[in-house]
Amino acid sequence: MIVGVIAFSVNVTGITYNGVALGVLGTQVADTGVHVELWGLKNPASGSHNVVVSFDGSNDVGAGSMTFDGVHQTTPTGTFVGNDSDAGGSTTTPSVTLSSAAGEVVVDVLGQNFGASMTAGGGQTDRWNQGGSQLFDTGAGSTKAGASSVTMQWTLDSAQQWTIAAIPLKPA
Repeated sequence: MIVGVIAFSVNVTGITYNGVALGVLGTQVADTGVHVELWGLKNPASGSHNVVVSFDGSNDVGAGSMTFDGVHQTTPTGTFVGNDSDAGGSTTTPSVTLSSAAGEVVVDVLGQNFGASMTAGGGQTDRWNQGGSQLFDTGAGSTKAGASSVTMQWTLDSAQQWTIAAIPLKPA
């Protein structure tokens, strides 16, 4: 299970699924205060259970969860990679490029400031998307087949400051 979280000026203090704690896979923090995190849990319980995300305050937050079959249980992930718009300012094309391999699945999370609609790039499958909601700090998550180099890219309908992160999942 992978949970992607976006937050503004608050921190995630923990995530549980069916009462079991998830572990942090990586965090990307932008100077703007928008940050994204990926959390994971190997071999989660089947069935419908609540994902509970706890924060150290209340502000604009969002999250989405994704579950996967056939993930390696000893070494489930590759290297976490993040990127943000701090250096380039507001843009309409957030992206991050990472190393992966054939047979893997790359998972990403995107956070952006002002509720722009978000469209997943070519070859990506949009898994959850809070864009266009007129809320501050909305986010989305997607997947894409692994390859030696994978770019996860989104298109926003207006220029925004953004933060994005991705990680490959290794097959069993």
